[in-house]
Amino acid sequence: MLIDHILYITTPPTPHFTLLSSLLPHLFALTQSYPIRSAEYFVEKLSLMHANLKRGLSRGALDVDAKTWPGLAELSFLRTIGLIWPTSDMNHVVISPTRLLMGAYLGLGRVRSLCDIASGLFLCTLFLQFEERSRRLVPEAVNFLINTVLHLAPHGYKDVASLPGSFPSPDFQSDLCSPLSIDAKKARNLTALKPNLVDILSEGNLNEQAKVDVLGLAVDLLGRFADMYKSLEGFIELYEPLYEVLLRIDRKKLSGSLQVSFQAALLSSNFNRVQNCSIVLMHRRRRLPVCSNFQDSRADPFNSKPISRSQSRPIFLSLKCQNLHTFGIKTLITTERRHLSFVIRLDRKGRVLSGNFVRMLGFLLLSNRRSRRRRIRSITLV
Repeated sequence: MLIDHILYITTPPTPHFTLLSSLLPHLFALTQSYPIRSAEYFVEKLSLMHANLKRGLSRGALDVDAKTWPGLAELSFLRTIGLIWPTSDMNHVVISPTRLLMGAYLGLGRVRSLCDIASGLFLCTLFLQFEERSRRLVPEAVNFLINTVLHLAPHGYKDVASLPGSFPSPDFQSDLCSPLSIDAKKARNLTALKPNLVDILSEGNLNEQAKVDVLGLAVDLLGRFADMYKSLEGFIELYEPLYEVLLRIDRKKLSGSLQVSFQAALLSSNFNRVQNCSIVLMHRRRRLPVCSNFQDSRADPFNSKPISRSQSRPIFLSLKCQNLHTFGIKTLITTERRHLSFVIRLDRKGRVLSGNFVRMLGFLLLSNRRSRRRRIRSITLV
């Protein structure tokens, strides 16, 4: 009953978000007291939203009257789910279908107006909130953001074939999206502000200020997703075409605030590309495998001895400590070799060293040369 009341009070034309904020603590307390029944009711509402999405897609994704994007009430319900249930779980009875439903909205919905873009941007912000800790990749959100930039910002691309990369862009330069492009003469003196999504979704404002605000939000979200995904192995492949698209945007026709937003997104994407390139090159130069989680790894990063997964944790940790001790001894010997060679280079006063010391230096330097040759040989083979 409380969830139905939340959906009712957030329905246009007069949504009451202050009342929603006051009802959230009571809903959270009920969810904590009755988690199973609450989860079942949340899933029922999500199933109803999915059925409405399938009904709208069956009428035609490009039909103006088809309901293929969530409204204010549905967006408020999705936001409520993110505030009540844990979003970082891999498999959750409520969050998992919620994530799939939001991905279906972004992946299957076609852009027909600025209201659809505003609804999609709100879903992207929800994904940014959901994956803040888990940092799971959401390609639908990144794809929707770059398509929003192409719909609104001035650029030199004529058709889909001229776009870099292989990301889908079914609505590029379509008849419904052509009026969404920003008028450079009117928007040059406008400052990008925080968009009023309530007015856009309820009234469908198509003025230039609303377009500038929506474009600024899309560019800002692109930069935030770049910061979140900078540790991914496939970040270069993901953001390289997006970086090229952002470079081709004619920023001189936009206002100063939008130019600053584009510059920040470019710097974030470019910095992360360079950082990931250096990490890849560093891993290529290493001749020993690098394990991200030593408990689940089959090889030790220091001596590459195979360690079975069936071994218990104490045995594995003891082997790990032994390998670390061996690695420390090897590092100490290498450091001593460097120090001794440095002493020989500094000894220019003609002092006579003892025979044992000279023999020890010769043995260490010879072994150091052999180890260098083996290291160079292993690097060339890899």
